[in-house]
Amino acid sequence: MAESYSIKFLKVVRTLERIAGQRGFVAPSFRCPPPSAKFQRSLKKLDDDRVVISIVVRGRPWLAVLADIIEGFVIANNSSEREPELRNLLWDSIASNDLQIVEHELPTRRADFVTSAA
Repeated sequence: MAESYSIKFLKVVRTLERIAGQRGFVAPSFRCPPPSAKFQRSLKKLDDDRVVISIVVRGRPWLAVLADIIEGFVIANNSSEREPELRNLLWDSIASNDLQIVEHELPTRRADFVTSAA
């Protein structure tokens, strides 16, 4: 059985948090979906300098979700000198852990959903 996008999302975030933390980078907090349905990604900066990134996972290409996760880390670290290092670290980590692979695509149109016969 294929993993759900939510489980895959969680695995990616936890893996990247661990790897980025080992290199001295800060991990943002993530949640799904954003508070407004108008946006696929939103950002909230808290008073204590923490950053919360909200991302739509369902119905989007997986690589777009991964790009939003990486962008969240870049925003949370706010360091232009180390930005290329962070981006390379995260994309390399995704590739070396096969986190870019999705076994299935979730339906995006109502007609694509399977309904049960009751």
